[in-house]
Amino acid sequence: MKSTTRKKNVTKCHYLDLSGQVFGELCVKRATEERKEGTVVWLCECSCGKQVKLSRRQLIRGYRVDCGHIKLASLNIRQQVFGKLKVIQPMTELGNQTKWLCQCDCGNQTIVYYYNLRNGHTQSCGCLKAVSPLTIVNGTAIELIKSTTVNSNNTSGFRGVSRCHNSSKWRADITFKGEQFHLGNFETREAAHEARQAAEKHFYSPLLSQYDNLPKF
Repeated sequence: MKSTTRKKNVTKCHYLDLSGQVFGELCVKRATEERKEGTVVWLCECSCGKQVKLSRRQLIRGYRVDCGHIKLASLNIRQQVFGKLKVIQPMTELGNQTKWLCQCDCGNQTIVYYYNLRNGHTQSCGCLKAVSPLTIVNGTAIELIKSTTVNSNNTSGFRGVSRCHNSSKWRADITFKGEQFHLGNFETREAAHEARQAAEKHFYSPLLSQYDNLPKF
């Protein structure tokens, strides 16, 4: 009589290894066994020495850039202007995920997350889309990725480049298909700009080529 040995089904977990990468003041040390929203939770060490556990989404999208030690003053954007929006007051406790009440140039008021104002994702109450319909290809607005306009509150002079909150370094970010990618921190704004340009070539160029080949009516 033949003996039958059952083989266990082994499923390997595949995920992007973030070990060693730096996001703001956070250096990713290693993956943990914990999961949040179906993704790996990473052990990170802040520049101040404190350790904190964060998900890939929190790191990649820039929701968290430190352990929480950033001074509240640096998060206070009251009266600042982002596109057509003037910030009036916070609707929740100050932090990277604070909701801010904003006054749009068109007269409407809207509530926007801090990080959506900082990264340029939201620049109006929605009236810009209503007045000027955008050409959408694969979920991305062609006009926005072709634009070379720099926000008036930008301190670097380059799109997607900003100074780190707690250091003299410059960080580079890019948004593609609704997701923000942190490209790293750099000693000079020129180096950050080069990283941003490389990311634009990687993400934007294929989509722009696809758009150029579409039939125009």
